[in-house]
Amino acid sequence: LAQFNAWLRRQADEIRGRVDVINEALSAIDYNPGRIIVLVAELTVNQDVRQFRSDLREATADALSTNETDAEIESRFERIRHIIERLKGRVGHADSDRAWMRRVTDVRNWYTFAASEQDRVTGVEFEHYTDSDGKSGGQKEKLAYTILAASLAYQFGLEWGVEKSRDFRFAVIDEAFGRGSDASTRYALDLFAKL
Repeated sequence: LAQFNAWLRRQADEIRGRVDVINEALSAIDYNPGRIIVLVAELTVNQDVRQFRSDLREATADALSTNETDAEIESRFERIRHIIERLKGRVGHADSDRAWMRRVTDVRNWYTFAASEQDRVTGVEFEHYTDSDGKSGGQKEKLAYTILAASLAYQFGLEWGVEKSRDFRFAVIDEAFGRGSDASTRYALDLFAKL
């Protein structure tokens, strides 16, 4: 269980690392004059995920300690047994336990993601986007295009400002792209040109 916990933590750290790489790509793109978008990975408020992570920590912390009393060893055993039973699927709860297991062991669910519009120089936040509610269609498009461009740059290993980088020259955009405002479309085309 300790190895499983360590593996899950490494997977979660990898997500944070990927967000850092995408943020590096985003820093090359002016979202608004003098401002950039920074993706933020925040710990989820989902109680199942939070409880599972807490239970794993408690069950595996100091697991090899030789100073535990018999009562502490028994308590740890019960915590571990409960986690394993739930992961296996308890009798009468197999479907709900399976859904729970998928939710809590998929480390992508450990985070919620937001976008922060920040001053390029000072890092002062101008606006925080947790979703696109209340934003105009153009603002939603612009945010989506910015994250799409940075994600493509990450996926294809593109790097700005280096002498030799992989190159990407072809993108297919469906009809939804043409439904946007002229300003959003121009912004997106400029982003792709920067790629």
